[in-house]
Amino acid sequence: MRNTFKPLIPTIACQIAIVLPEIRPLVELVIERDPIIFDKSLATQLQSLTIQPLKDLSASGKLSNPETTPRLVVIDGLDECNDPKIQTMIVREIAHALRRFTVPPLKFLIASRPEQCIIHTFNSAALNGLWRSLVLDDTYKPDDDIRLFLTESFEEIKTSRTSFRFPVIWPSQSDIDTLVANHQANSSMHLLL
Repeated sequence: MRNTFKPLIPTIACQIAIVLPEIRPLVELVIERDPIIFDKSLATQLQSLTIQPLKDLSASGKLSNPETTPRLVVIDGLDECNDPKIQTMIVREIAHALRRFTVPPLKFLIASRPEQCIIHTFNSAALNGLWRSLVLDDTYKPDDDIRLFLTESFEEIKTSRTSFRFPVIWPSQSDIDTLVANHQANSSMHLLL
């Protein structure tokens, strides 16, 4: 399933429903009303299965403020999708969805080898100001830099969201170690804010 986006958004929606059980009925309603939602475009799936349910939950007052509650979606190995058009479409649609919010309810960490179309997509005007990058190569051991990048990014979330009570240790060292272990030399990570 490397050259299709079809499982991506349903997987993200499922993971969000696990973390935010309040959203599950809204996602189930979308599927009930539109059983072929999984055959629709990436943009439609993203909007219907994640963005709109998050907006609806927020409007109902059942979703804590995204400024105080961090939510991170990790997409690892974007380059493993062999079709550059699909790689580009995934990044652009996520960026487009995030631009619809004053304060996006989600952040995306996209890890990938620095293939030309991916670099071009992140450097396009459509993504201007939406992302930060950590580019790695094989001239040094990147684990410490990846760990620093992740630790600082999560720390920024913690310090900028003062009204949210984070666990004393968030994320856990085990979570950071898992993210670090999942990256090889010659890959890059992009954080869509």
